[in-house]
Amino acid sequence: MPTGGSVLYRRLQQVKNRVLKKRRRNLEFEGSQLIDTTMDLQPGARTLIQPQVEEFGQAIVQSPDASDFRMVEVTASEQEFRIFMVGAAYSVTWGEMNAQQFAQGHGQQYNISDIKMDAVQRVIREKSNSLNAFGDTSLGVTGALNNASATLTNSTFDPFNASNTSETIAEWFLGEAGDIAASTNNVEYPTKAGISTELWTLFTSKKMTDTGETILSYILRTQKEAAAGNQAAIQDIFRLVECRSSTLEANGVQAGGTNKDRIWLYPKFPEIIEKHMLSGAIRMFPEEWAGQYAGKKVYPMYTCLSEMIIKFPGAIRYLDHPKKA
Repeated sequence: MPTGGSVLYRRLQQVKNRVLKKRRRNLEFEGSQLIDTTMDLQPGARTLIQPQVEEFGQAIVQSPDASDFRMVEVTASEQEFRIFMVGAAYSVTWGEMNAQQFAQGHGQQYNISDIKMDAVQRVIREKSNSLNAFGDTSLGVTGALNNASATLTNSTFDPFNASNTSETIAEWFLGEAGDIAASTNNVEYPTKAGISTELWTLFTSKKMTDTGETILSYILRTQKEAAAGNQAAIQDIFRLVECRSSTLEANGVQAGGTNKDRIWLYPKFPEIIEKHMLSGAIRMFPEEWAGQYAGKKVYPMYTCLSEMIIKFPGAIRYLDHPKKA
């Protein structure tokens, strides 16, 4: 006996309006959540120029009648940063267009061209995210997580070792932040910290001795209290896939088999670290510049972004530590 009895089974199938798509993680380095981003780049520009001035001089104690004063000097220079275009494209054939029109006329809930466009935008964003985080060795640029001029501490301390107390782990973490202040004569102090997923889980699950406070809440609370006197302090600690050992090794930041996660400590100020992007983010080529062939159209899309601009690398610290076994 047919499943639907006197009615065709196909006519008894109810279609949901929502189309399932693969879930993908947020691309934190692509947007402005982690790094101040200015959307001001214009297509055609090859480099970004920023003027820079430095002051020199020293005052001395002088008599009230003195007329000979020490002079200060100012020198001017420029910093130049490269601009890159990141692009990808999708195609639509005559046959696909006809099939799409037929399918939509018979209840299909999605447009294949829109899906392809979304895919192009995603791969452009993924490449931008990678370029911002790690740079590109073939282009000779580094990113936020591997600037060669920033200090790298290669630590042997293992926060995942069960013998280490919560207090010891917190002291180790905050000690590195304090070293930034000491090395810059209290000019710089980190306001943000990116850590691996595994370390973030440890920070949010391991409790301080004799309290119900986690390592994470303890660090943020004590930093907030320390900042009461208008001092800079760590305001946020977030988990990043890019700080995991496997991601660092896959992107050439660490040699294979290093087996160390990275902590990224930095002040989130555009005077220290920033990036620039194309206004309007991702654009499509004008119709007259899109590829058109017999039975096929190609639609290129692109964005422009600067290399990662780190003006004062001394304010940034990388802390590598053994990953979770």
